[in-house]
Amino acid sequence: MTIRVLERTTYRAPLAVICQDGVTEAVVSGDLTATAWLRDDPARAYPARRSPVSGMLGWGRLDGGDHCILVRDTAGRYAPTVVRATVPVTAPVVVPLSSAPARPLVGGRATVRGEVHDDSDGTPLGWALVRVDTGSGIFQTVADELGRFLLQLPYPEALPPLTSPSAGLSAVTWPVTVSVRSEPTALVRSPGLDIHDPPELGSVTTQGAAQLIDGGPHPSLTETLAFGVPLVLALRAVPA
Repeated sequence: MTIRVLERTTYRAPLAVICQDGVTEAVVSGDLTATAWLRDDPARAYPARRSPVSGMLGWGRLDGGDHCILVRDTAGRYAPTVVRATVPVTAPVVVPLSSAPARPLVGGRATVRGEVHDDSDGTPLGWALVRVDTGSGIFQTVADELGRFLLQLPYPEALPPLTSPSAGLSAVTWPVTVSVRSEPTALVRSPGLDIHDPPELGSVTTQGAAQLIDGGPHPSLTETLAFGVPLVLALRAVPA
């Protein structure tokens, strides 16, 4: 028997998000929840449904307009993230997720963690954007409300010269460049969220560059990353 297709109907949801690991860009789907609401009507929030095929989170029915989207990880691997989108969208919205400071470490990756504080009074620079340039790539993460951050990133591709052939991997180190973007007055908080929830990601990533203090103000600092050893940083900064 031959089947002839007479008509094909495609339904496109008004909003869908694809969540990715902010470092590896791998799609993250399990244990995530997402909620969306109109910016001018935060009392009416709608949960997303997960696609069993693609792992995307989507909404089958939403009013058109400017929406806020809050993504949470119930497993605690990733920090909450807030983005904005104008519904309906023409393509799924990509949401990069930053590791939560208490996320268990993954073997085979370099670890950079620490805190960033205001140099003037020691207060945490919550929601600062911390960037690490390894020479092989630039990786970034968003600090939490208390200025704590965690980056788990691939080791640099180029091996530095060993000081001693018998020293082994424990002696392998690389210089990395650390910079911070922090401008608390530029952060935008979505209606319906409180001060403990993250600001909108667009306002986090466009913060002005902070000056890092190490004897004097610097736009960046050079630190040493050692194989198999977490690089722990206590950063003092002057916000933009």
